[in-house]
Amino acid sequence: MTKVDLSGNKLTKLRTILCTKLRQLVLDNNLISICEMGSHATLQTLSANKNQLTSLAGFTNLSCLEVLNLAENKITTLEGIRCCNSLKKLNLQANLIVSFDTMPDLPALEEINFANCPIAKIGDLAKLICYTNLNNINLTETPLAEEMGESLKKELLILLDGLKFKTINGEEVTDEDITDAKQEKADRLKAAEEARIAAEEEAKAAAEEAAKAAAEGKDE
Repeated sequence: MTKVDLSGNKLTKLRTILCTKLRQLVLDNNLISICEMGSHATLQTLSANKNQLTSLAGFTNLSCLEVLNLAENKITTLEGIRCCNSLKKLNLQANLIVSFDTMPDLPALEEINFANCPIAKIGDLAKLICYTNLNNINLTETPLAEEMGESLKKELLILLDGLKFKTINGEEVTDEDITDAKQEKADRLKAAEEARIAAEEEAKAAAEEAAKAAAEGKDE
């Protein structure tokens, strides 16, 4: 048996499956709030959409897992998943992800879906730079996407410069997009440096003026 579908069975706990040849496990539309998926040598796809999970804790030692679908749960953090070094696609659509305090080690991760999550600050996404193979991100229908609109693609390319994105929010990332983002980043860095130098010169001039005034006061 390579596929098991236990959708809609009111299950409350995800335990280790003993089927040694299992490739695909579907557990959608249950009541699962606890995961004890300790290990599995062959599982490649796991779907537990529409459950009650609050974290990724318990997804451990799934050495062949490539796709993990956990849409419409109550997950608040990426913390907890461990030793899933083959994971390529992580779907967290419509969860409660807000920030990224702890980033799990997912060296193969290529796609991540945060659509409909309450992510509001672009700076919080900076930690995604650790996923060097990440090439697809979905932030549609987040507060961040609603606020930034069409500028979000460029801002992500600036923030996560170095990642080789293919798509952002379902839209292709072109060579022109990348070039524009790099130029914008260079312009901002140049402007910031010029502002820093100007501020230093202004502070120096003010200090000299104050010293001069103090010296003149002593002469009187």
